[in-house]
Amino acid sequence: MSVLVGDITGLLDSTGVDRAAVVGHDWGAVLAYQLAGGRPERVDRLVVVSVGYPAAAAVSGDPERIQRSGYLRWFLPPGVAERLLPRDDWRLFRDWGWHGVERNTDPDCERQIADLSRPGALTAGLNWYRANLGSAAAADQPVRALVPVLCPTMGVWSSGDQFMAEAQMTRSSDFVTGPWRYERLGCDHWVPVHAAEELGNLLLDFLGGPENPGCG
Repeated sequence: MSVLVGDITGLLDSTGVDRAAVVGHDWGAVLAYQLAGGRPERVDRLVVVSVGYPAAAAVSGDPERIQRSGYLRWFLPPGVAERLLPRDDWRLFRDWGWHGVERNTDPDCERQIADLSRPGALTAGLNWYRANLGSAAAADQPVRALVPVLCPTMGVWSSGDQFMAEAQMTRSSDFVTGPWRYERLGCDHWVPVHAAEELGNLLLDFLGGPENPGCG
């Protein structure tokens, strides 16, 4: 995760941007929290979608969260998910991630499959889990230590999310010392594509609000 934070700050440096509004979904939300906590002077406002503050999931003690995250058992061992997910025209992927949609019935699912079918792409995506949740993450613990978020933050969760329970998002307010706002949508986990208009309106409202002191 420290490498990924460095990527984002490097991107800001290369484009001459001192401070930015940061929006992240799923693993992007985890990275956004890390950036806002570790480099508060670079983040003006923060929006996290679907995934709450990493420590909030453990604090919530929600058994539903544990059940929903069962897929991690076969995501972490190298090579296992690479064999299982693409079988039978990505049947398991469609069942697990997309509520069993049939082929060519959801263009967003098909786009994801096309992206993951590129050589090395599936392993690259799974490596986010392995590097940050598996045994390889232990060596990076000191730089991954989470600190409270100081800037105005909005959390967005959806009632049909098949991976993340609501408590892990609502409890995130305990780890944000800046102004906190929570919004609940009515779609599945894939908020940016299945609730694009609703999310866009929330972003316009939150990010286009009055000036704020930010994180610095």
